[in-house]
Amino acid sequence: MCALPNSRILEIRFNGPFCWDLSAKSPPLERLSLICDEIDSRFFEGLSNLSHLRSLDLNGATITDGPGFWEACKNLESLSMHDVLFEGEFVPIPTDTVLARLHTLRVGFVREVRHSKVLAVVFHCPVLKSFLWGARTITVEMMVKHPMQESSWPQFDISSIPEYPEDNECASLLERIGDCPGNITHLELGGVFGLRASKALGPHFNSLVNLFVFMGAETGTSPACRDVLCSCPMLEILNVRNISAKDIAEGGPWVCQRLRQLHICFRVKESEQDLQPLIFERLSALVSLERLDMSSNQGDDGGVLEFRLDYGLAQLASLKELRMIRFSYILYDPELTQQLGRDDIEWMTDNWKNLKGIYGCLNRDPEVEAQLLDLLEHRGILHGVDFEWL
Repeated sequence: MCALPNSRILEIRFNGPFCWDLSAKSPPLERLSLICDEIDSRFFEGLSNLSHLRSLDLNGATITDGPGFWEACKNLESLSMHDVLFEGEFVPIPTDTVLARLHTLRVGFVREVRHSKVLAVVFHCPVLKSFLWGARTITVEMMVKHPMQESSWPQFDISSIPEYPEDNECASLLERIGDCPGNITHLELGGVFGLRASKALGPHFNSLVNLFVFMGAETGTSPACRDVLCSCPMLEILNVRNISAKDIAEGGPWVCQRLRQLHICFRVKESEQDLQPLIFERLSALVSLERLDMSSNQGDDGGVLEFRLDYGLAQLASLKELRMIRFSYILYDPELTQQLGRDDIEWMTDNWKNLKGIYGCLNRDPEVEAQLLDLLEHRGILHGVDFEWL
């Protein structure tokens, strides 16, 4: 590696043991991202001499020198570890070691280590503000309230978390996390997000910014998603599966007016057709919305919201920031696809000046679909089965 005397930000991808002395090659370095197979102790010796280094991001590495690693982290303000392995037995931070400047800690996954040992790093970070940790089926980020006391930290390990937790298991996990001195801002959950899990997350509704649930539409998920929309004023990203028209009608107005990205399929049964205008009314409150993904590949919960003027589409004139819309694709299930007409497409492109793309199936009739695609092309709107995050 050649010398980089003026580099302040550096990303390195390296195959094999990494042992470069970056203090000699890039002395003013402030931010380092390292993706490699193994980190030699000589690297940490040099890292300790980088007096300007404030941020370190390690990915996929085996750490051969635990004590040297913690010593090199003393001056950091931000530390991120994902898919790392401590060679031999995990070496915890010495009792008297203090990471006095660290305000951001992200622990994605540390291999072959009891999770509670890794999470105990927080007790050595007196000014910690943001903490993220991820296990097999859950990722949580929280704003930290001080002080972080060991007595308030949940004692659990990866092996205690089921691969596909049910609603009550998700609730138990969230309750234990909720006892920590922090407010959850980001949650990714690979389990059933039902009413019990929603209740356990309830104390964090006012701080929740991002919720991603990557399981199917199990019983109880729909009303839980409704509660999030009605109770999370700071929410910016919501990625769930389905929500029923009936559950929407049984809830109040949606308070998440900061929502920028929404992935949810509105399911409307034959007996609930009169509720479609209400769904559009609820959507109209999301004035910051930029991306709306209503696609689904689950066709056992009735039809979907008809995204047409006849059913209330004009109520969405308030969504001035909308850039992308996605519908289901016809290969999944005809009942999930739209029956849009020319007037509907013209209204969208006329009223949403920031609109860049409309994706998915627009009409079940191939001839009508072809005409609508020609209209989109004429108006400069992107279209396809797969979408781009514009």
